[in-house]
Amino acid sequence: MPRQPATTYAHDPRRFVLGTKVMPPPDRDEHIARERLFRRLDAATTRPLTLVAAPTGFGKTTLLSAWSRRATRRTAWLTITAGDSDIVRLAAGIVASLLRAGVLRDDGLARDLVAPGIDVAAQVLPQLLDALDDGQPLVLVLDDYHLLSGVAAHGLIDTLLADMPPSMRVVIATRADPELRLGRLRASGSMDEVRADELRFDPDEAARFLNGSLGLDLDRDSLETLEARTEGWPAGLYLAALTLRVRSDRARFVTEFAGSSRHVVDYLSAEVLDGLPSGDRTFLLRTSILERMSGSLCDAVTGMTGSATRLRDLERANLFIVPLDEDRTWFRFHRLFAQLLRSELDREAPELLPELHRRAAAWHAESGRVEAAVDHALAAGDRVLGATLVARSWRELVRNGQYQTLERLIGAIGTDRGALTGPLAAVEAMVVGLMGRDPRLVERLVEAAEASGWVGPTPDGRSIDTVVAVVTASLVGLDLDRETRAARQLVDDHPDDPELLTAGRAALGMNLLLGGDASGALAALGPDTPMSGYPNAELYGSAARSLAIGEAGDPIAAERLARAALARAEGWGLDESRVGGSLWLALGTAIAGQGRPHGALPLLERSLSLFGVPGTLYRAYVLIALAEAYGAVGESAKARAAARDARAIVDAAPSAGVLPERLAAVERRLRVATERPIRAGDRPSDAELRVLRLLATSLTAREIAGELFISVNTAKTHTRALYQKLGTSSREDAVLRAKELGLL
Repeated sequence: MPRQPATTYAHDPRRFVLGTKVMPPPDRDEHIARERLFRRLDAATTRPLTLVAAPTGFGKTTLLSAWSRRATRRTAWLTITAGDSDIVRLAAGIVASLLRAGVLRDDGLARDLVAPGIDVAAQVLPQLLDALDDGQPLVLVLDDYHLLSGVAAHGLIDTLLADMPPSMRVVIATRADPELRLGRLRASGSMDEVRADELRFDPDEAARFLNGSLGLDLDRDSLETLEARTEGWPAGLYLAALTLRVRSDRARFVTEFAGSSRHVVDYLSAEVLDGLPSGDRTFLLRTSILERMSGSLCDAVTGMTGSATRLRDLERANLFIVPLDEDRTWFRFHRLFAQLLRSELDREAPELLPELHRRAAAWHAESGRVEAAVDHALAAGDRVLGATLVARSWRELVRNGQYQTLERLIGAIGTDRGALTGPLAAVEAMVVGLMGRDPRLVERLVEAAEASGWVGPTPDGRSIDTVVAVVTASLVGLDLDRETRAARQLVDDHPDDPELLTAGRAALGMNLLLGGDASGALAALGPDTPMSGYPNAELYGSAARSLAIGEAGDPIAAERLARAALARAEGWGLDESRVGGSLWLALGTAIAGQGRPHGALPLLERSLSLFGVPGTLYRAYVLIALAEAYGAVGESAKARAAARDARAIVDAAPSAGVLPERLAAVERRLRVATERPIRAGDRPSDAELRVLRLLATSLTAREIAGELFISVNTAKTHTRALYQKLGTSSREDAVLRAKELGLL
């Protein structure tokens, strides 16, 4: 199984949240304090959600950044990017913003976020909201929300808004209305909205901006004309001001200037770009492919030197370069300016685009930013490079729990993967398996990887056969004989590779256990030596060891081992992962083995949701344990349902080890009827069927007799006959079985 980092720092979400995302951009020199809007935001944030929605160029980020700095209440900031559509990334960003703001202490949420298979909405968000429920006012600002996509991401924010503590407020800045339940929020009075009309500069603000901050010294008529022509659009006023600073015929310019966005962009091209020194112009055009810029990154992309100094000079020259941190290390272009630059680059030198993106991909890959690297590779039209980067770096994304991001990148590469078809299929099989998806999909991906014809090491240094063996041995769960062979292959072929040897032993131990060989499982697992560098495999092996010890007749030792392993799992953030589910199974089984079925049930149910992937033999194993525990506490209907679900899986498996025999024994104890049609001699009579229909209601035996105009004894006789024919011993089971047989 893939290696997981073992330190708290390694699980800190800030490892994959760019620092500039969790701080508001610093104020620019020409910024003016917009007191009326500050007061408007103060009033708006008396409600849970404040929506600041307007097209680009209306100063949403500038306003909220300034407001957040002057606010008396605690304020956390997160700038959304497209990658945050992965809800693990989104939740990590929120946690990181709260950590940076000093609102949240690192109490395990960061660690939990990278647990494989973590359900962020169900497991992490409630813990986060509990930690924030301290009664102190808090505002969370989500900037550039329009870049978020996907039902899961919007659903997470919907849940946050619905469940957050009364002292918390959320402010969303967006170009378009978000895909949230806005109608419900409006109807309940839980939302206030600040729209474009309120964000426009009024005449006083336009005068303070143009004459005060920018020192243009325009007369009143010119100010009024510009404000009217731009309709108070901040970007339009700013673009006009840039030209006015170098024009001698200001009055004429003001008269001719029109402030529509289309005209402004055209004018910017003619008046600003064409007037730049050639070096600056080239620099701006070539860096326009970047969402965020640093000196080192720009040097790599442009082939120039001194980019850090140039970025700061361009910012001081007010050329739409926006700083993203106080140190002026990271920058971005104003959105309108970026659009113009990209259009100009595409018009003037489209042949440069692939090479610029390749350079950006190389820089990001070297810096460990896998997602950005792959995105640039694909923007270059280089699917081979994108596929190579994914196949080389996928382990880092898996370690951070970024399965959705990895899926997105593989999906973006598409089905035409050329020579990288095999390695990517193997990676995708691993990710799909870890996420607990349909095992048949995992099998299809494994088959595609094996059929690809790839020879030699894959980009991550392994071989396809090795990755396939890990997946087959531990993540499919459909054919026990084949999966046991794969586990043996790992153990036999990699005696000197601690990671693969640990993974192989863990899988072999679990598979032998399912095969009924507890002593063989213990022998295969080897000594109980912690391997903290490979927690997934170590914990999976601990689960198999605990189960085997329990089957060998020592449930107390099995419980002790399972609890110790679960403590380690919690420390690694893996207690709610798929491998954590195997430990809950081990603990529940050990407790049930001590005659405590009531204590075992919640543990086994937890395991079913985490470890019991639908359709797999792992699920059948958990269901059999659940059927026994349910039966022991008298919940016969649940016991029968669990046994029947297990039967459907076991009967469909080419090989299922000892599970069929173990299940048959449970069925005999529970008197579980098979799925075969009822025999002709056992078919209920018409009179019994009439009683059966009323058994499905809440009527008592006396009331049933009254409804059918028969005696109570006759009703009871028919009921006993039904129990015998249906192979049941209770009214509830009889109704359930009758429904299965189509009698009801």
